[in-house]
Amino acid sequence: FTGVFNNPNRIYGLDILRAIAIMLVVYQHGLIFVPHTIPSFFKPFAYFDGVTVFFVLSGFLIGQILIKNIQNYKLNRNLILNFWMRRWLRTLPLYYFFLVLNIILARKKITEVKEYFVFSQNIKEFKNFFFQESWSLSVEEWFYFFIPIIIYLIIRLFSMDLKRIIPFLVIIIMIYSYYYTYKVYQTQIIETWDDNGRYIRNTIMGGIHLIIYGLLGAWLKIYKGKLWNLKPKIFICLIIATWFIRCWSYWTYGIENFLGGLLFQNIPAIIILLSLPILDKYRKKEGVIFKLITFISIISYSMYLVHSFVNIGIMAPLTNFSFTNITSLSIIIKYLIFISITMFISFLTYIIIELPFMRLRENKNIKSLFQRTKI
Repeated sequence: FTGVFNNPNRIYGLDILRAIAIMLVVYQHGLIFVPHTIPSFFKPFAYFDGVTVFFVLSGFLIGQILIKNIQNYKLNRNLILNFWMRRWLRTLPLYYFFLVLNIILARKKITEVKEYFVFSQNIKEFKNFFFQESWSLSVEEWFYFFIPIIIYLIIRLFSMDLKRIIPFLVIIIMIYSYYYTYKVYQTQIIETWDDNGRYIRNTIMGGIHLIIYGLLGAWLKIYKGKLWNLKPKIFICLIIATWFIRCWSYWTYGIENFLGGLLFQNIPAIIILLSLPILDKYRKKEGVIFKLITFISIISYSMYLVHSFVNIGIMAPLTNFSFTNITSLSIIIKYLIFISITMFISFLTYIIIELPFMRLRENKNIKSLFQRTKI
């Protein structure tokens, strides 16, 4: 980890965002330790979803990689294959490891969960309680797969330049996603956040646009530098105003109707988008807090796939989940144990599984298979 901490190109602000995202996920999925429901007044705060943060951040980072690759190299089959190879070596090994682990622990037959192997478990609905974290990986993998192909086809068929293609894609996908959300509200009963997740947020059709907010951020950074470099206080004011809109929309509409559900789902993504110009400029810092946040950021993907296994497979047998006479101290202790075990196992899976496959991306033999052609 020494090389990572000392990397001058590492963006500490994005590490902060990534660490916040995974800790939100771990916190929310650890609410099983809390014996009471969240008061409705606080729901706009408690339901600031960590996965949405991951989606926007992923779109922002991968969008920059994709745009710069297309700018510097000829967009052809080899470039797309190279892009897929790097993304899949980063995401698939750990995903399939935990998929197989979940199959073994749940005593499932391969035929019962075959859709999980091709990321089709949540195209329009996600109702299976098996390997629940997989839904977000499915959304991301389809984004990685289709976006380069769509850009390639638009360039070949319409001869559009990349500067115009990205906003065109953003507008088309956003309009489709909002329309899809509208149609779901017309055909399904959406009364809770879980209902929204089952039919909209946790599905490929209803959730992929959240990554597009990040792609928009990448486009703004590369092509609209003057706007991207506005004073931070302007973005802070916009973030605060946008957050008040979310609170107002929830207290006014809830999520039982189209407008309330649309705002409740999308405003967190807009807030993250507005925070990117500020956080993207924060580079290396010193001290223990910096190292802790960077460490959590590095193992965040492992933590995402590990934490539910720890929650169900380790914490359940080790702790008493009866909330009779439970104290605030016992809740805090359970949370600390939960987080500590999650971080320890995540560190191991990062070292044993993630890191070797990420290094494999730089292997000369692997890279030669997808040699990029310069213009």
